[in-house]
Amino acid sequence: MGGAKDIGGGAIGLRGFFQSLRPTQQVLALNVDLTVTAFHDSIGVIPYLQKRLPFLNELSNRTLTVEEKKEVEKALKNVKVLVCHRETVQRYKVHSLTDESTENLWFRDRQGGSLWVVDYFKEQYGYEIRYRNLPCLQTSRRRPCYLPMEVCVVCEGQKFLGKLSDDQTAKMLKLGCQKPRERKAIIDGVMAGPFGPSRYHSLLF
Repeated sequence: MGGAKDIGGGAIGLRGFFQSLRPTQQVLALNVDLTVTAFHDSIGVIPYLQKRLPFLNELSNRTLTVEEKKEVEKALKNVKVLVCHRETVQRYKVHSLTDESTENLWFRDRQGGSLWVVDYFKEQYGYEIRYRNLPCLQTSRRRPCYLPMEVCVVCEGQKFLGKLSDDQTAKMLKLGCQKPRERKAIIDGVMAGPFGPSRYHSLLF
């Protein structure tokens, strides 16, 4: 409904509608109104972090400091991502970051040998990891699953649960403002549309 608006900080504003039943003295009334909500922007994890954390705008060969790593971890905690380095679409929930940078990470292969993450991605997928100085995403506390940030994309449809800044809040309010006639026209369109309450009502009765 009106598309997505970038409100900064890795978030987008989406306009939709909500409905609720309200008892009145005569009948049970259906209340439909517009609403706006902030969602995570569905882009690559690194561009997403660069929108949220300015210190990541310049990705040199340096590793993240302890404080920077905490901020990145906080920004990605419980955010769902999908990988884009292979054909199989699989979603993961971010649990934490690895202590080591990607270039220093290794794991045991099926034969019990040591395999570096960088070498694994090059041999298995033909992918040359660019940001080796950054830590990998961890999807579990118990079982290591190393996902380089650059091959991950934030899944769409995730509500932004963090506190919005003053600038983000102002943009959300602007997105939700319409003149009364415009608001009524939009709601009328919702009611008559394929996903509106009127549509479901006609299907049920």
